[in-house]
Amino acid sequence: MLDLSNDLWSDAVKRASFEGLLGKVFDKIRAFTVRETKATAGIQLPEKHIANVPVALTTRQLDLYRRYQLDVKAEVMRDGQLVRDDAEDILKRLLRLVQVASNPKLVDQSYDEEPAKLPALKSLIEKALAEGSKAIVWTSFIDNAEWLSKAMSRFGNVVVHGQRSMDERNRAIERFKTDPDVKVLIATPGAAKEGLTLTVANHAIFYDRSFSLDDYLQAQDRIHRISQTATCYIWNIVAGDTVDEWVEALLTAKRLAAQLAQSDISLEEYRRDADYDFGKMIKEILGVENDDG
Repeated sequence: MLDLSNDLWSDAVKRASFEGLLGKVFDKIRAFTVRETKATAGIQLPEKHIANVPVALTTRQLDLYRRYQLDVKAEVMRDGQLVRDDAEDILKRLLRLVQVASNPKLVDQSYDEEPAKLPALKSLIEKALAEGSKAIVWTSFIDNAEWLSKAMSRFGNVVVHGQRSMDERNRAIERFKTDPDVKVLIATPGAAKEGLTLTVANHAIFYDRSFSLDDYLQAQDRIHRISQTATCYIWNIVAGDTVDEWVEALLTAKRLAAQLAQSDISLEEYRRDADYDFGKMIKEILGVENDDG
């Protein structure tokens, strides 16, 4: 169950206690832990630029989004039949909101318009190709990976996800690395986030993101590795005034907390940059009233 009781954004005493405990984590494990990072190991990598690309949902897309957000249900087409999709469960509702912001066809098979993120994605790919690079497109959803492959066929692409066999995945990755006509790799982090060196590309585009910091960072590192010589660009396509903004805030907070717990930053640096608004944002997204007095 998702815990919505996080009130660190409004309670300074709890916030100070949390920060103090987090800052002591590494001291407790220091005696039996060896931590090595790219920086401490002296590995020289090119710069990595991370930027959000804002988009606004289309009218029809926004209508479906609001139905899941406010009505907690929506009538959608599944296998040729009109069904009512209830989203009373909080995690399911969050998932539906992420899916609708990404591609409404994931929840409603009758949706036949171009989602708001697709033009932005095509523009980013064209930018990468114009610079002579290839690009990786990340999505959390297998159906999205297949749909994006068809929607962007003119670029030349291959697909990697968990429903493809290992042989198919390996062939796709090899083609991406060696075939000049294959410009784009479309992948899910779960199937391609670890152990791969994909430095033939220096643009990684997150069409949507899950709530997992590990998935996000590992996916970035497919292009930001030894043998990469070009500046790396990480693009997050973010639908404004949607759950996407909460995902951004959540992942940023998780990253900062991990850095403090691992002693990569000081408590002072953490307090300077920490933002607990994700705790408040989730209540607004789900229509949960705040009880902060």
